[in-house]
Amino acid sequence: MKNKKTILLIIFLLTISVVFIFLPHADARIVCTKTEKNNLKNKAYKTNLSYIFVTTEKGDHYFQIVIDNIPEGIEVRMGGSTLGKGSEKKKIVIDQYHSSGEEIVIDFYSEYGEACVGQKLYTKRLTLPKYNSYSEREECIEYEEFELCNKWYKGNIPDDEYFITKLNDYIYHRNEKNTREDPIDKQENNSNILTYVVVFVAVVATGVLAYQIKYRTKHRKIKKELSESNKDKIITDNDVNKNINPMVLNHNIGTNNNKHNNNNKNQK
Repeated sequence: MKNKKTILLIIFLLTISVVFIFLPHADARIVCTKTEKNNLKNKAYKTNLSYIFVTTEKGDHYFQIVIDNIPEGIEVRMGGSTLGKGSEKKKIVIDQYHSSGEEIVIDFYSEYGEACVGQKLYTKRLTLPKYNSYSEREECIEYEEFELCNKWYKGNIPDDEYFITKLNDYIYHRNEKNTREDPIDKQENNSNILTYVVVFVAVVATGVLAYQIKYRTKHRKIKKELSESNKDKIITDNDVNKNINPMVLNHNIGTNNNKHNNNNKNQK
């Protein structure tokens, strides 16, 4: 009988312990409604995930992974490790990240103390661009438009020999293309010069023609005015002659003749 009581007491104590240990979590999961979980997911969705490419004075390169706008009730994890909680800080920066071309996976969980405690809410992914170290080569200063000189070239450059070979091919084809395009450019230049000459001649010819028309018009006007002036003068002389008395005219003529004869006699 005593052993039974002891056993019952042990069972009771174990039951109480289990209840106290797991009751908070059980209660949280019980009250985690669909509406509450959706609200937490919406909070996690509004967080921002980005990167910053950094170049140091020594020429080193790395990325900074930035997670900000973290609301309360959200826990941020990466690779199973907790980076921070919204109740503690609103922004998390992962510094000195040197692995370019990789995918960053960030998981958001419900923070302890909230309704849906410990549940995964949302996942965000960020692909870092692949940095091309060949873009720093001296050859790329002159040929920066060359594909393999692009800072974020996505292809693979196995070694220096491959890079130099591709660069020489690019230079050769570019020069060949420029050589083929030279006659076309020359022809276009000649065509432009011919166009300018034609326009210039047309402008000069138009100016000369306008001047001649103006000059002839003015000359005709002056000639017409002179002609009308002479006509008026002739009419005036005729009118004067008409007004002279024939008797007076004959008398004057006879008088002049007598004077002339007298002068001749005196001379003799």
